[in-house]
Amino acid sequence: MFFNSMTEKARKKQRAENARNIVIGATVGTAMGAALGILFAPKAGRETRHDIAERTSEAIDQLRENIEDARERIEAAKIYMVENTQARVDRVREAKAQCQEALKSIAESEKKTAGGKSSRK
Repeated sequence: MFFNSMTEKARKKQRAENARNIVIGATVGTAMGAALGILFAPKAGRETRHDIAERTSEAIDQLRENIEDARERIEAAKIYMVENTQARVDRVREAKAQCQEALKSIAESEKKTAGGKSSRK
């Protein structure tokens, strides 16, 4: 059980890392492609500089959107983990209380059994 949960955690962590790398790669690739396309386009210097500034601004805006999306996903994951952890803690506490009740009941039963045997003699 413990090993399975650790394996699942490792898989989730790897998936998150892969997703992050894909987003970073896509962003960098898009920026590089746009920059190279602008630099090799047959335009005047002023137009090229304007295009570079415009594309840079667009890339920055896209990067900000990606960062905000990542923040939202991280926050959602954090909330899920906190809620899930709290639910597990509650289940463990409940199981502990049940075990304590069962032990109390067994101890009382043993006392009654031991008390009944000694009074019969």
